Amino acid sequence: MQNVDGVIAGNYRSTPKSENLEMMWYYDSNNPLNLTADAPPEVTTIHQYAKNLMNDGGQPISIALNLHASNSEPDIRPFFYPHFGTESHGYSSVEASLWEKQLHFISSVATHYGVDMIEPITEEGGSSFASKTYPESWWWVNYHDQVMAMTLEMTYGRAGYSPRWIEPDDLRNFGASLILGIRDYYDKSFTPAILKVGTKCQKNYLKYPELYPPDAADELKE
Repeated sequence: MQNVDGVIAGNYRSTPKSENLEMMWYYDSNNPLNLTADAPPEVTTIHQYAKNLMNDGGQPISIALNLHASNSEPDIRPFFYPHFGTESHGYSSVEASLWEKQLHFISSVATHYGVDMIEPITEEGGSSFASKTYPESWWWVNYHDQVMAMTLEMTYGRAGYSPRWIEPDDLRNFGASLILGIRDYYDKSFTPAILKVGTKCQKNYLKYPELYPPDAADELKE
């Protein structure tokens, strides 16, 4: 957990200084493996740990998940933020390789949690993240498709489970599906479920848009 001080202070996303740590992986443009001096200590601590794991002589990291929980519309289920797209959409072979790895992993998780319980993926994820300073941006600029880095958003409140509230067992089941998905991601003989392609729930079908604005700034990510 990265934001311990912020949570103790009563926040759930920002630090006591109102910093959004997810967007503060300020990597050095001349040597992107390193961060700049203005990166906050919460980020530099995790960054150093990640570098150590990649260089300790053992098995390097090949999955890096940026874990979040989203207070989304009750209609919106847990979702992922895959990046790039296929070569037919104009992406390079390395970018398309990362896209395929991400989709394979999402499919593996959905196999265990239920295809209907994961938001449909989009036809392409886009490349804007690559010029930002998210954790996934740091992994991409340094390791490209060697590390399958991606954000995962579990939900809370009623999101994806309306009309009932999300319960601890829902979180446990999702966690178990995540672990099984990681296992199956490396199993070359495993055939995952077929993902649904589309967009998140159409706004005109949302039940409570005034209570859970789908385009709220704190729920959006490029």
